[in-house]
Amino acid sequence: MIQIEDLGNALHTALRKCCDSHPTTIAWNAIEAMPNSSWEIYLEGLLPLLEAAPKPMTAPQIGEIVSRYSTSSRWPWYKDRNRLMIILYQSFTLFDEDDWIGYISYIREMIE
Repeated sequence: MIQIEDLGNALHTALRKCCDSHPTTIAWNAIEAMPNSSWEIYLEGLLPLLEAAPKPMTAPQIGEIVSRYSTSSRWPWYKDRNRLMIILYQSFTLFDEDDWIGYISYIREMIE
């Protein structure tokens, strides 16, 4: 079972170590500056989707789940009233395929 703290650390660290674009830099800084409670809102919605998916999953399958959730209205980014959540959401909408691959790079092992 994946722990929410481990998921959050892996995603945030991957933005710093495995990604190198303007949108991923914006995402990393938004997460770094926001309160943990805001970041946890995002993680609490994503975690059940990852846990419910059939295993084993390939990196593209993980990326599809994460990117769909991160750019959808299923994630209540607009309810937190934290501008950093809006910035994070908007940065996700600018990610390209390489950004998503980098973003999920540290969670693959947790999920497989």
